[in-house]
Amino acid sequence: MFTIKPALAVAVLALVSFTVGENLEDDLRIYIGSWNIGEPCSSNTVSNSTDCPAMAAKILSVPNVVISPLGLDMLVLIGAKNITTKKPINMPEYGFTNYSQISAVCPGRFTHQKQSDVLSLTLRPTFKILKSDSGCLNKPYEPPSAFAVALVQPPYPIKGCQNGICMLGINTPLKTISAGVDAIATVCGDTLSNCVVAAGDWHAPVNKKNYTDVTVADRMKQLVGNNEVTYARPTMKTCCNTVGSDPNQGFDDHAVTNIPGVARSMDIDGDYPLSPVYGNNAGDHKYFVIDMLFPCGLPQGQTCNKRS
Repeated sequence: MFTIKPALAVAVLALVSFTVGENLEDDLRIYIGSWNIGEPCSSNTVSNSTDCPAMAAKILSVPNVVISPLGLDMLVLIGAKNITTKKPINMPEYGFTNYSQISAVCPGRFTHQKQSDVLSLTLRPTFKILKSDSGCLNKPYEPPSAFAVALVQPPYPIKGCQNGICMLGINTPLKTISAGVDAIATVCGDTLSNCVVAAGDWHAPVNKKNYTDVTVADRMKQLVGNNEVTYARPTMKTCCNTVGSDPNQGFDDHAVTNIPGVARSMDIDGDYPLSPVYGNNAGDHKYFVIDMLFPCGLPQGQTCNKRS
């Protein structure tokens, strides 16, 4: 295990910025965090690192670096593999006590057989998992791209989603999602039409950019069969923490939903958390938290805005 010095915690916290919007007092508030630690850290090839993936997990366990006033409800962590087992690091051992984790391992094959992609979807205990699965979003001859999915009953019902919500953690292929959609449909069923909450590395911007023909809406259509997106954040560049990174590309990492009536309360930009440890060439993506407000499905006069 690693020890994070107070100075490092302060340095990471200094990267945080807040954007606060309307506070809808009865809605269900869900804090969604996502971080792709990057290939150099995932493969533990970052300079001066003995166990970069474990350091990344440790950074998220620093008080307040979990980055939300009341703790995360959903965390998608990409690339954080145990360097011995090659499986996703178990985040309940890193401060996410009593949380449930769905771990995904997507092995590389053929010319990519020395690679593997790992991803974890970690959920607050009050989010009851009804069904789950994980796997690959790529064809066997393509670079590995992992996903984890869960049909979840949140602590309070969301309007229009009485059967639960489909929560997805994804690291999409660079081009087309060509596998995994049948497994996602088996887990989530009819909730795919308008009850999806997904986060991760989409390898696509929210809005059209000159460097790619693909947007988040296109990825949603590949994943769930329709391109309805009611809310997607952040829209900033998130990839990558490398010298010479093109400022006009890399708008990749987002939290996205197709649930009608969602509103935003707060965005938190955690910048590149590995920079204080390994400098400005660690290859990680920006870490972010999105605070979404979902319309309460309880009878009028009752509130979904309670935390436990």
